[in-house]
Amino acid sequence: MNQLNQAEATLIPIFKDQLVVYERALELIATIEAAFENRTDAQGELRLLNDIMVRLAQEDAVTHHLKQQIHAASSQHSAEFNHVTAQLRGVIEIMLQRVQIVENLAKTSRDRLLPQMSQQVTAKRMVNAYQSTG
Repeated sequence: MNQLNQAEATLIPIFKDQLVVYERALELIATIEAAFENRTDAQGELRLLNDIMVRLAQEDAVTHHLKQQIHAASSQHSAEFNHVTAQLRGVIEIMLQRVQIVENLAKTSRDRLLPQMSQQVTAKRMVNAYQSTG
């Protein structure tokens, strides 16, 4: 088995595991999206999503040298490797789109909340001013 085949054989199960992790991340993103739309709390899901992303980044750092070997080789990759990397690429693209939607919902939620907070701060200041002069 040559070095390229060894690198692919090592990466394929890692990528398959990452597919499962990314699919879990997509489920969390859907829950977070629904929470923003329903104006409910999603802090736990956000923490879990962050933990998943940290784990994936760590795995990426560990496998970086293998990926470099594969990209440096100009030979044909195995069908299984191509299939798994295409699946992974597709899930990542969907996740990036969904994260963008959640970011937009978060911005909208923040923008909706700012005037309410401003009104509450002004009201509290007025109460404090009234109490200090009264």
